[in-house]
Amino acid sequence: MLRNRRGFAILAVLAALTFALVACGGGGDKDQDTDRPSRGASALATCTGPAITDTGLPADFPVPDGVTFTAKNTAADTVFLDGFAPGDVGGMLKTWTDAVNGAGYTVLSTDDEAPSDAEINYESADKTTSGQIAMRDDCGGGGTIAIHVTNRPE
Repeated sequence: MLRNRRGFAILAVLAALTFALVACGGGGDKDQDTDRPSRGASALATCTGPAITDTGLPADFPVPDGVTFTAKNTAADTVFLDGFAPGDVGGMLKTWTDAVNGAGYTVLSTDDEAPSDAEINYESADKTTSGQIAMRDDCGGGGTIAIHVTNRPE
């Protein structure tokens, strides 16, 4: 009887380990851009680092001065960018809303929960892309905020 319990316990542990490995995943998405390895498409605080050279955003996409994108990920035709900017969430929300409007884009909605976070949902002037610009107070203060942009084709 003891031998059967031990065998059952070993099988249960092996099954749990197998489930954990499968749940964690094992590889990257073939569509992911190499500028952002293994980070996925979620908004993550990226508060320092060198600027990436190719953002994948449309040429007319409004990016305020001081915004630095440090990580990029793609899934199908959607581009996800993370970076940082100087200032605070409330000030950057106003600056970026003005930039979006000034570029002829449409602000579909905003969600202002400053000082901790804010979002702008937008659509391009030619209605070929839409997305969200998220600003987060996730950089530990000091006058720097985290930025996350999602840009997708319509």
